[in-house]
Amino acid sequence: MQLTGLDRAALVQDIAGRVAPAGILAKRYGATVAELKGFVADNLTEIQQAQEALDNPETPLIDVVTPAQLADLWIANKFDRLVRLQRVADIAHDAIVFSNKDMSSSEQATMIREFRSYMLQAANELGQLLHRGAGDTGETDRLSVDMQGVDMDSLR
Repeated sequence: MQLTGLDRAALVQDIAGRVAPAGILAKRYGATVAELKGFVADNLTEIQQAQEALDNPETPLIDVVTPAQLADLWIANKFDRLVRLQRVADIAHDAIVFSNKDMSSSEQATMIREFRSYMLQAANELGQLLHRGAGDTGETDRLSVDMQGVDMDSLR
């Protein structure tokens, strides 16, 4: 079986947790049942340790989480997410402003919706939007965008 490190760890957890029968697990991981049985035989100790960890949830899997470990998590890198949103929003903005004569009205509307979604995501990342159910209004989040060179009323 050719598995990446992440797939291998997921397979060990799936086997330890008995999440599905062997046939379904084999299909999910692109293997045969015989290959899966071989994997279990080769990794029996690790699978048993994973079963013990699942059976005893009070046993911590990681003793101490360090800041370096958190820095590796995608969710912990707000700056990187904002940079990606900025890049994609810049591309969408340039397409709307500079290529609007080459686009149909429906293409412009699609690009503006895309741009709006990036702005909403950025505002949400920065904590500038109320969480749903915060009690201020019963409506969804709103974002108003005014772009020079684009007639927004003609796109409605």
